[in-house]
Amino acid sequence: MQKKILIQICLFLLLVGPIFALTAFSYVRVRDALTSVVTLRSESLASLSALLIQERLDRIVDIGTLLASRVQFQQLAEAGKWQEAIATLQIPPEFTFIERLFLTDKGGVLRADAPHQPNIVGRSFAERDWYKGVSQNWEPYVSEVYKRATEPKYNVVAVAIPIKASSSAGSKNKASGILVLEIKLDAFLEWTKEITLNGSGFIYITDRRGYVIAYPRFNLQEDLVDFSSTPSVKKALQGLSGVEILYNSIDKENQLSAYAPVLPRGWTVVVAEPTATAFAQRDSILQNILFVYSIINLFAIFFVYWILRNRARIQNANQQLREIDQQKSEFISITSHQLRTPLGSMRWNLELLEPEVKSLSEVAQERLQETYRSNLHVIELVGDFLNVARIEQGRVKNEPKLANVLEIIQDAVKEMEPEARKRLVTLDIKIKKPNIPKIIIDSNRFREVIQNLLSNAVKYTLKGGSVSVEVDSTVNFIEIAVLDNGIGIPEKEKTKIFTKFARAKNATLIDTEGSGLGL
Repeated sequence: MQKKILIQICLFLLLVGPIFALTAFSYVRVRDALTSVVTLRSESLASLSALLIQERLDRIVDIGTLLASRVQFQQLAEAGKWQEAIATLQIPPEFTFIERLFLTDKGGVLRADAPHQPNIVGRSFAERDWYKGVSQNWEPYVSEVYKRATEPKYNVVAVAIPIKASSSAGSKNKASGILVLEIKLDAFLEWTKEITLNGSGFIYITDRRGYVIAYPRFNLQEDLVDFSSTPSVKKALQGLSGVEILYNSIDKENQLSAYAPVLPRGWTVVVAEPTATAFAQRDSILQNILFVYSIINLFAIFFVYWILRNRARIQNANQQLREIDQQKSEFISITSHQLRTPLGSMRWNLELLEPEVKSLSEVAQERLQETYRSNLHVIELVGDFLNVARIEQGRVKNEPKLANVLEIIQDAVKEMEPEARKRLVTLDIKIKKPNIPKIIIDSNRFREVIQNLLSNAVKYTLKGGSVSVEVDSTVNFIEIAVLDNGIGIPEKEKTKIFTKFARAKNATLIDTEGSGLGL
């Protein structure tokens, strides 16, 4: 009796186990795909924010360099006429965030300022970071955050510009003084608000020491806040960029943190959002999928139990199991079809906006381009899921007929040429023997094979590389080879290239958007 029960348990697990495993596998894949969409967006926002801050700092350095390079100003500074020199400076009205400027001599002693504060004229600031930075090579320098000496004593960032000696006085590499522009931290916080975030996400900035420059949850006009121990800041300070779920010891919560360095300043930008809100939409979708899968699994459990109790009807039961699997695939197919309509509508609307894009700001244009690229990527991903669903449901039919292989290959190469040029990759076709014969094949399936091979070759070949298609014929065969000098596939991973969702590790470093479904 016990042996019989043990056999029934083993049969039960043997039949139900694969269903559980398939459900778990499908669930994990969908979760990873949805997670990838969220993290990719956060990472893109971090990179965009870093570029924005870098561009704003470069503009301030440029205006400071322009002011300090005026001949009249240089001559007055060389003559020690500091008050007259500072009186010649006019800050453009769009640079309202430059709150104060002052002049020091080459040794860092303050000689003139605007607005004027008489109690600090003659004071040495050689201990300040901005002085140490600019005097090292006498090149423009963006300082760390510090509390300024004048009232009100709030925290600022300084841009220090060396005042080079005029050409009549000698070498242009000699400095006669320093022009310092002080920027209040509120300006940086306002800049971060130009980036549109979802939910409760926010952006913060730190200097090269890890001290906070902009953080919407803090009053940064009080004491300086040290974020150098925060994992995302620590990694960005090392020049790394990425996105992770990390614990923020300051806010005392887990956050989805996308981080990027602001080069070449050594600063960091972090786009952070509590994980509960960052993945809220993903979790809602997963809950619905889990509910459906739970129903399917519960049904499978009772169904297998019924099989074990009714051995005589096992063949009919197996057919019903196949129908359940078919229903699961149809569910995935229907879900993908439902996604295509809003995605196509989004793409159509974005393309309608194209004539008006040039009238928008550069930042807005970049955002629209990023949205359009993300839309195309998701449409391609949905298409891949639909193709896999069709294959699994047996709805892919071959229609062989006499076809010109060479023409199909040439058309595929022409279609890939724009992408190759964009990536600075050489693409050509070599026909080793004339008169390649026609053969009986399914033209559409064959075209998909060539397109996938060419797409992979171009995508994973670095700038300046080459991709070549060689066509040769023998008595019984036509041989087609797609050759490239790209990153290749590690030997131990070659056995997985025809596995669903499988991607080589080195490929994910070059292109994070692949689905692993093409081959």
